[in-house]
Amino acid sequence: EPPAHLLKGIGLRPEIAKKANFMKGKGCSNCSKTGYRGRMGIYELMLMNGTIREMAFKGETAVAIRKVARKQGMRTLFEDGMIKALRGLTTVEEVLRITQQG
Repeated sequence: EPPAHLLKGIGLRPEIAKKANFMKGKGCSNCSKTGYRGRMGIYELMLMNGTIREMAFKGETAVAIRKVARKQGMRTLFEDGMIKALRGLTTVEEVLRITQQG
């Protein structure tokens, strides 16, 4: 399990963290001591619907469009990464490194 200060810093409640399957890469000669093998993507996908399309055509700001997309269920890069970290598919440290949240 990652350190408590790290979990607190990313807003992960202790009761959720206790149920998670956190992983920690060991590293070996095959992975150049990184602890990772292969690749896995983390994604941020905004589905274009009528509301968002109209906002874009009207020249709304990216911040405004993102706010609406989030209300409609868009998952951020960080959220997708953290879901994968909670499932034991990657580490919290790697998600923070990739998303530049750490």
